[in-house]
Amino acid sequence: MFGQLLRLSDERIRALVASGVAGGIAAAFNAPITGIFFALEIIIGELSVNAFGIVALASVISSVFTQAVSGSQPAFHIPAYAFNSVWEMPLYFRLGVLSGLSAAFYIRLHHFTRGIFDKWNAPRWFKPVVAGLVVGLVGIYLPQVFGTGYVTIENILDGKPLTVTLLLSLALARLVLTPLCISCGFHGGVFAPALFSGATLGGAYGLVAKQFFPSLNISPPAFAMVGMAAVLAGTIHAPITSFMLLFEMTHDYRIILPLMAAVNVSLFLSWHLQHDSVYTLGLARKGIRLQRGRDVDVLETITVNEVMETETVTLHESDSLSLATDLLTRKRYHGLPVLNDAGELTGIITVQDIDRAQGDNSSMVRTVGEVCTRELLLAYPDETIGAALRRIGVRNVGQLPVVARNNLSRLVGLLRNADIARAYDLAVTRRAAIRHRAL
Repeated sequence: MFGQLLRLSDERIRALVASGVAGGIAAAFNAPITGIFFALEIIIGELSVNAFGIVALASVISSVFTQAVSGSQPAFHIPAYAFNSVWEMPLYFRLGVLSGLSAAFYIRLHHFTRGIFDKWNAPRWFKPVVAGLVVGLVGIYLPQVFGTGYVTIENILDGKPLTVTLLLSLALARLVLTPLCISCGFHGGVFAPALFSGATLGGAYGLVAKQFFPSLNISPPAFAMVGMAAVLAGTIHAPITSFMLLFEMTHDYRIILPLMAAVNVSLFLSWHLQHDSVYTLGLARKGIRLQRGRDVDVLETITVNEVMETETVTLHESDSLSLATDLLTRKRYHGLPVLNDAGELTGIITVQDIDRAQGDNSSMVRTVGEVCTRELLLAYPDETIGAALRRIGVRNVGQLPVVARNNLSRLVGLLRNADIARAYDLAVTRRAAIRHRAL
């Protein structure tokens, strides 16, 4: 807000946003280091020397003020942790798998429900009514879903008697109700719900593991703690933040090994199931793709089918080289697709192919099929221009045949350098329109 009011540059606004985020996390969890890394991983996207100082300063000031007002205790009372046996490690790996699946489900459900309610042609005031009704009905049977859930997390970490069924029900309810409420128009975040779901999932998993492996002397609250960090990492795709949050709350180095195991497995699985985090998927669906905190590649917002040439001049394998030369000269093209008698794409002939053929005195080459390039780089209609451009850079070619994904021999268009330049102009125009609407 201040950055826009003062009309600061994008770089300074980004630093202010990161500083505000760092201060917020530091105050909410009494974890200043976590606040710094969250801002760097999510907002800045890199360890930037220019931004690090102001982000760290904001986090420190926020944490000092919070501790002066409410004390130095962390957000949750953490029980004593004990790593009793190396045989516990496989159990933490399995917890990471469950956490990654839960995180991917959580991310997809957020944007699935958003799509449904955005398309629902109902009065704006009616949508929160529906969400409130659903939450109220669920809350009759599971009152723990109300509020931030910090009391329930405290009970789990304190080892209060809670059943596996109750914990799993709470985990599922929070994973479903949070996206529902946000999609219906309620204001809220995804950070605390991810911690709640991780604590309940880890607590239930710890109780089951304790029953099956009584000789390991398993402590279910320890699995709840690790579950919090694992689900959070899978949801926001910020592993260092997850490490540091739990480490700052426990002040115990012994939890690092199981923590790293579960967090990395969760992040790996969640990322493979859903490349975008809960923060970036919504932006990606609007055509905004961020790398290192910046919309660095506007060409990722345009697909090939938006700018490709659909009325493409082609040659056949039986055509003569003189015909190919005449077409390339007349159309001022560097290359043309080559089809066989069945109309299937078999190659592409370029000016370089013709020059090599005409310079070869050892053979009399007369048809396009004898000299055309058979090893093709292809593009697909539904992929982004950015992806196609990276493929062009592999061989520095001037055009890509566009084929259907379900039939690589069916030519549907041609993507040339001129089309990519037009795509860039279109992408810049769209981004400017998005920024104008935001202001």
